[in-house]
Amino acid sequence: CRQPIIPAGEKRCKHEERKYKFGYNKYTEKCEKFLYSSCKHNHNNFETRKDCLEICAKESPCLLRTKHNRWRLYTSYFYDADKDNCRETTTFRAKKKFWPKENRFIKLHQCYTECMPNYTAPAKTTEMPKIPVITLDD
Repeated sequence: CRQPIIPAGEKRCKHEERKYKFGYNKYTEKCEKFLYSSCKHNHNNFETRKDCLEICAKESPCLLRTKHNRWRLYTSYFYDADKDNCRETTTFRAKKKFWPKENRFIKLHQCYTECMPNYTAPAKTTEMPKIPVITLDD
């Protein structure tokens, strides 16, 4: 869980297996989906996001079980770790019972952002360092 996520590069190697897996990003503190390569990898790769969460983020609210209510008061969303999907439900719960205290979100995109993120490699800087210009007065 402390090792970086190593996504597959552009070049392929001989007998390479590529598939989507999940790795723990210690900077975002989330389990993120990435393209795995059998040629270049470490132990920070899991078959399911749930496996990643259970090993690397045991206290994540994404692992909290949520009842799929059928009451008709208002719509909310929860992350289903068994299906690796955000699901809709209707609920009568108070808003103080929502994320991050519980696995329940007001908006669907919040569920995806918190519990189903994809890995994005840190940007490499291509800019030249700025060199200060010194002018001499006559």
